[in-house]
Amino acid sequence: MGRKYTIPWYSAAKSTGGDTTGDLIQITNASTKVTRIAAIHVEQHTDYGDAQAEGIRLQLARFTTGGGGGAAITPTPLSPGDAAYAGTVLGGTEAAALTAAATLTVVIEGGMNLQAGWHWTPPPGYEWEIAPSAKMVLKMKLPAALADVVDFEITLEIEELG
Repeated sequence: MGRKYTIPWYSAAKSTGGDTTGDLIQITNASTKVTRIAAIHVEQHTDYGDAQAEGIRLQLARFTTGGGGGAAITPTPLSPGDAAYAGTVLGGTEAAALTAAATLTVVIEGGMNLQAGWHWTPPPGYEWEIAPSAKMVLKMKLPAALADVVDFEITLEIEELG
């Protein structure tokens, strides 16, 4: 069993659209570790009363080069005695991986009603893994302009192996 961490991030989506993409969270794994994604939670707290029932698309994708920028996020160890996460995590990256990546493999894509949120927890043994030195990104795609700015609350639950 590995070390377990949560990655909390708060991000505001600009009210732009036309298939605009944005990286919500980008993970670059350490060269000697494997990271397992155990759960993803995406919610928002600014648009509950919006009668327009807006939706976005979310993608989780692996990539090898590209991306970068954004704000550094420090994953929180679930056990207070655990060491810091060995990889690096960025939130709200400006150099979007989807357009900058040399190779991109989408592992899951789905729609999210902004009022309902999006939660993914796989059955045991079906967690996605990030290979040593590899990258994974949680992206959003806006098929149309949002009516206003939306503040996202995102948490990834991960486990570092090795």
